[in-house]
Amino acid sequence: MKRRLFLATGALCLLAARKKKPLETNNIFAPYEGSSASRLPPVRAATLPTNWRHFDVALTLKAETAHNETATLRFPLPLHQDTPTQPWQRVERLSWESDARALLERQPNDGMETLVCAWESARQPPQLLLSTALAVANRRFDISRRTFAPEREDILRKNLAATSLLPVNDTARELAKSIVKRIIDPLAQTHALHDWVIEKSVFDTTLADSDGTGDIQQQIESRQYGGGAADISGLFVLLARAIGIPARRVFGFFIAPSQLSPALGTTADASELPLLLHCRAEFYTPGYHWIPVDPAAVCRAAALDSDVADAADALNALKRLAFGFWEMNWLALNYAENETLGNLPRFLPKTDYTCQLVSRETHTE
Repeated sequence: MKRRLFLATGALCLLAARKKKPLETNNIFAPYEGSSASRLPPVRAATLPTNWRHFDVALTLKAETAHNETATLRFPLPLHQDTPTQPWQRVERLSWESDARALLERQPNDGMETLVCAWESARQPPQLLLSTALAVANRRFDISRRTFAPEREDILRKNLAATSLLPVNDTARELAKSIVKRIIDPLAQTHALHDWVIEKSVFDTTLADSDGTGDIQQQIESRQYGGGAADISGLFVLLARAIGIPARRVFGFFIAPSQLSPALGTTADASELPLLLHCRAEFYTPGYHWIPVDPAAVCRAAALDSDVADAADALNALKRLAFGFWEMNWLALNYAENETLGNLPRFLPKTDYTCQLVSRETHTE
């Protein structure tokens, strides 16, 4: 009797297994059970942007040096961020014209790509024309898509570390904890940090290059928050790292007018423009990957755009938009964190120079 009951039970289990519905993947990679990859969360295929804007950008740099003086120029090249998870900037063509000896250099520690030009006993003042064809698409954070593959562990560790400009110390940690208080969720924590940085920071309109020094130690010690875009975004990055959230600054410059505020882009209908630097930030949350933020844009608009500064509704709307959105009227260069920030061209020996920008939108997909 027991043997027959055992056989009947086994038959029912086998029948139930055969009738079990297959896993509905819905374009999600679901590894077979038992493999090492089955312990990873499901990963959805990336959705490519449909609103690509294409630009031709030309930069002309001229140094003011003495006759027959040697000079070296280091200029950071545009970032090619066409990753499977978040494609938002593509470099389609890159070329340069100069009578200097030129080479491309890539830094192993931060991936910064630089064009290095050297003039020896130049008869004419050193000059470089750098041209690029670029495709960019607005970045939007989608809270419903928590299906991205994990970031590499070495990249996350690097974006948690202290640097000379971002001192992740006890002072920064205590400040960050006082802001997030009892909030546990990393997404909510960074939202609290983002709003606090905007409320406390003042954009300095007197800065020559609009980006600041990027040194956050002085802000933490003096409790006078703000400066240029690199200072404000750097404050957010430091506070996020201080509570264990990977974050980084992204350096670049505007290439087109903004639809949000005249302060957040180039001047319309201008053939030649100065290099208008702007630094943004992003932080990492598992599943969502890197999330864009732009606290410096809100502070910049509040300081330079009277329509935003005088209207609480407009300021609050821009503040909400800045968490999880980048308007891509901007060219990203790199994530470089060092003594000389990653977005500044440098002549050695140090000389004065001019930098003119010509940016033309060719078409939109």
